[in-house]
Amino acid sequence: MWVLNSLGHSRGSGGSRIGVIGLIYAGMECGAVVVTDQNDVWSSMAAGLGTGAVCQVARGIRSMAIVGGLTGGAAVAAKQAMKRYVPI
Repeated sequence: MWVLNSLGHSRGSGGSRIGVIGLIYAGMECGAVVVTDQNDVWSSMAAGLGTGAVCQVARGIRSMAIVGGLTGGAAVAAKQAMKRYVPI
């Protein structure tokens, strides 16, 4: 965590904020894949929902549900677009 804190002080807070959100999302997606033993759309949806909820926990339940749902939907859309248009 000291790396993220030092980046926030030396650079801008926007970049480190995006990094923290990505870190939370990646951790939740890995956790969902480990628990379900499947790397599918539902794991991405659960990770996006959880990330949105964690980021909005201080603002209340309603905000957690709204932002969590939007983040989950965006995560699924981005993952499907990456699978379709980015050759690996």
